[in-house]
Amino acid sequence: MSKKKKSTKEKKETVQKKAVKGSSFSKTQKDSELTDTIQKLENKVRSLTELNRVHKRKIFDLYTIFEISRNFNTVLDYQQLLDTFIFTSLAQVGSMKAAFYLSPHGSEKKYVLTKFKGSGKDRKSTRLNSSHTDISRMPSSA
Repeated sequence: MSKKKKSTKEKKETVQKKAVKGSSFSKTQKDSELTDTIQKLENKVRSLTELNRVHKRKIFDLYTIFEISRNFNTVLDYQQLLDTFIFTSLAQVGSMKAAFYLSPHGSEKKYVLTKFKGSGKDRKSTRLNSSHTDISRMPSSA
């Protein structure tokens, strides 16, 4: 019986020794796989964080548009509506000045400077030179 126990004990030791010999390669391989997995997770987290930031910005923009539309719908005075539109546009774009041109009497090619807001040296010249603007001479945005 003692011989049988020894042989079982010896078998266990042999299996453990083989596992230890083989585990050095397996451990290195497992470490490499673990490092790759961690790298992939970090990349995924960065990607999801960026997507989250983009979506939060879109939600903020939609909320801003909703608030602007609510504000426009409450204004009944024409000049106040133009002021609100100009100031909102300045704030959204981050510009120093803005001009609002409208077509008088349904003219499709002539526009009149209706409202101008902002600061700058050329404010007076902008008002004088663009009181009637022919859009057929304007550079296209395309």
